[in-house]
Amino acid sequence: MKVVLGAVFFFLLSSFALAQAGKLPEILRPTLADESEALSLEVGVFKILPRGMFQTTFNDYKDENNPIGIREGGAFYSFTTGSHSYNQVPEVMFEQDSFSVGFAGMNYGFIADLGEAELAQVNRDTPSIQFAVTYVPPSFESEIRKEPQRLSHYESCGLLYTGRTLVIPGHTYVLRAIGFGRADKLVAFQVRRKDPDGSLVVFWKPIKDFKPPFALYQSDAELLRKLQAAIDENGYTDITLKVKDNVVFVEGSVPRGTINLFFKLVNSERSNGIHTSVREK
Repeated sequence: MKVVLGAVFFFLLSSFALAQAGKLPEILRPTLADESEALSLEVGVFKILPRGMFQTTFNDYKDENNPIGIREGGAFYSFTTGSHSYNQVPEVMFEQDSFSVGFAGMNYGFIADLGEAELAQVNRDTPSIQFAVTYVPPSFESEIRKEPQRLSHYESCGLLYTGRTLVIPGHTYVLRAIGFGRADKLVAFQVRRKDPDGSLVVFWKPIKDFKPPFALYQSDAELLRKLQAAIDENGYTDITLKVKDNVVFVEGSVPRGTINLFFKLVNSERSNGIHTSVREK
């Protein structure tokens, strides 16, 4: 059974890699030898370019308007989407001989260098990476924004977790990338080779996928209290409110001609995540 499952995993991983390779510029395509070796080891493979290798267009978010048809010129990679584009859930960056994680908004992560550990030996039961396996992101925005600093130099079980670490060919790394509302992924990867053009050939495998977290701006009870007080103060007596994970559910009716004012009132406390079935009476 293990062999069959391994073969299925392998087939899916290699098929995905080949599909991606057909769309990639030549400079980002692993060699057939690299793909064959990765296949034999039952891992994925990708290349990543040093940031700044190509001149990017400032503030141009479209891939097609950037070098080699990829925003940020192939210096990022997503273990979630398999894309090198900064637009597609970027989870690791290669810049100035270092790997980084956590790039936009509240998204963050951490990475640790496992030295010359064999990639095949790293899994969710590996004692030294249990912090990365069991870590639970905070829920509230005020706490989330403090985490990158707290984890910028965090030690656990002999490993140093940071947001940025030096690239060393032959070394294996463990990385947790947390993208709110999008993905939360733990992977292990190994730098197999650094090519003369400065690009890296990386073998990788998933360790654990977590349910994507969502950022809460305040407790549900506090948000409900504020909204209810505002609605009562403005005389909306036929409105029912419920709040779940900061999503507001509104039902009822408002006096004719005031519906726009009502929505403005609700939006003042919660600009998104509002579900309504409100009508004018």
